[in-house]
Amino acid sequence: MAEKNAKSKAITGRNFKKLLEEKMAELEKEYQEEKRRLEEEIENLEKQLSDLEREREEERKILEKQIAELKHMLQRYAIAYQELEQEFKRVTSPPLGYGYVVSVINPTARTAEIISQDGGRYRIFVAKTVDLSKLKRGQPVLLNQAFHIIDLGLKEVRGHLAIVRQIEGEYAIVGRDVGGEATALISEGLKLEPGDQVIVDRAYAVILAKIEKEEQYEELLVKQVDPITFEDVGGLEKEIRTLKEELIWPYAHPDWYKEFEDRPSKGILLVGAPGVGKTMLVKALFNYLKDHSLELFGKKKEVVLLHVAGPELQSWWVGMTEYMIRKLFKVARKEAAKGKISIIFFDEAESMFSVRTHGVVNTYKNDYVTQFTAEMQGLETNPNEIVVVILASNRGELLDPAVIRAGRIDVKIDIPRPNKEATSEIFGKYIKTKFTFDKKYFEGFVDENSQQIKFETPEEVRNYLVNSITEYLFTNEEKFRIITFRLKNGETKTLSFKDVLSGAIIEGIAREAKALIRRKRKQTNDFSLGFSLEILKEATDEKFKQEKAVVERLINAGEWQTILAILGIKGTDIDSIESSDGKQIDYGMMS
Repeated sequence: MAEKNAKSKAITGRNFKKLLEEKMAELEKEYQEEKRRLEEEIENLEKQLSDLEREREEERKILEKQIAELKHMLQRYAIAYQELEQEFKRVTSPPLGYGYVVSVINPTARTAEIISQDGGRYRIFVAKTVDLSKLKRGQPVLLNQAFHIIDLGLKEVRGHLAIVRQIEGEYAIVGRDVGGEATALISEGLKLEPGDQVIVDRAYAVILAKIEKEEQYEELLVKQVDPITFEDVGGLEKEIRTLKEELIWPYAHPDWYKEFEDRPSKGILLVGAPGVGKTMLVKALFNYLKDHSLELFGKKKEVVLLHVAGPELQSWWVGMTEYMIRKLFKVARKEAAKGKISIIFFDEAESMFSVRTHGVVNTYKNDYVTQFTAEMQGLETNPNEIVVVILASNRGELLDPAVIRAGRIDVKIDIPRPNKEATSEIFGKYIKTKFTFDKKYFEGFVDENSQQIKFETPEEVRNYLVNSITEYLFTNEEKFRIITFRLKNGETKTLSFKDVLSGAIIEGIAREAKALIRRKRKQTNDFSLGFSLEILKEATDEKFKQEKAVVERLINAGEWQTILAILGIKGTDIDSIESSDGKQIDYGMMS
């Protein structure tokens, strides 16, 4: 069967080449005929020109122009033919091989020694078009079918992670990431010593690059963050309390745990939609520990933060991501040994530590999970060496169970979207009493219920505006409707603005209001203008348009699960879907 397939492929290849050859023959024939016709026409016109030399000058110029155009046309045909001929040669030529230069053997004879992509060594010829001075040790080169060097290859550093064991001249003995050792050529310009981390080609025959040592990862230490406190985080009192109890109490009051033989948590998972305050909580924790370490631990402690997003740690180099995870924990432990408090914060954790599979595609990610769990397993809860691990994820269900089982990340804190009460509280964080408010609130005004109202203090005005804009958001469901789901059981579920609210969106409304005030001041030249309910409503409407567009992009991209999860419904429950403008939306992919 395999022989039959091979013959079939060979026949197919010959047929393809034969078709191309026949096409080229047709083009050659057409070119020769057109060339002959044009040459004859040029000859006739030149003859006419000689006969009409004594006639009017204007006619002579017209003929000269025609001749020039025809000659130019002939030149274009010649160029087009040459391009077709070159393309024919290109598409019928075999693929190029790849290798790495060991050395130039004989410049006069133009010979060089190379290591091929499968690890074999060869002495081969170098084409005259290749500059011999550029054939440095480790330089990638392209090889034709005759195994001649015909061009330089791209310096693309991808391969396996290895550790240098021993240096022997231009070669090094390296430890493979899969076990065992190999002897690899050191690319020119690399200065190595035993213990260095390096990248080698897939055959473990050439060292392509050196990985910087641990100091590179110490740059991940963030010693100063935004001055956010727990008081700045609105609507998450319960979550803040849990965070303190799980990550601070075990080290501030170790006797409480020793008494009941309780094991402190090694880490915490923060789960919630984008913008609900996960990163703010971590920053607030950092500042809380920094500002209260004396009262918590009896002595002043420095706090360091290693904050990395999942995608930042992922690398093309096999074994490199696992190495970086090890280094993160090593740096954290080293800082903790100095008496500091180390916080390791993995943001977007689902991009790295997702559920392991048995397929080839996710093999590398399986290794990330294994490395992380090994580091967590070896992490000790020592009051004198505090290392706190926090994971944040938008999709906690995607995390591998081994990551979040007991003894590792064994506490999960769900960060909810703000309800009505929390929304009001968060607005209060961003609309402060020290801001300028519209003077009408102090002079007296008629509210939306036709009631005459007058306030005495900025705090009263702020509270009125915060409560009113929150009410505006939560009671105008039709105005802020994004999409409606009609279910098979007759129920209707509506996704509105309040369902996608987050602390970040509320902050965005406040920022938009401030921008509107600045613009209105500029337009009217009245710098006494300040916060008003009308301004806040306008800002809310604008932010709604932006968030609605985000949901519509999710719909267009088919990201239905993200939307359905907000309302807690399944695709199989849906009978029909209606957009805010009354149009029916196709949901066939969910049913």
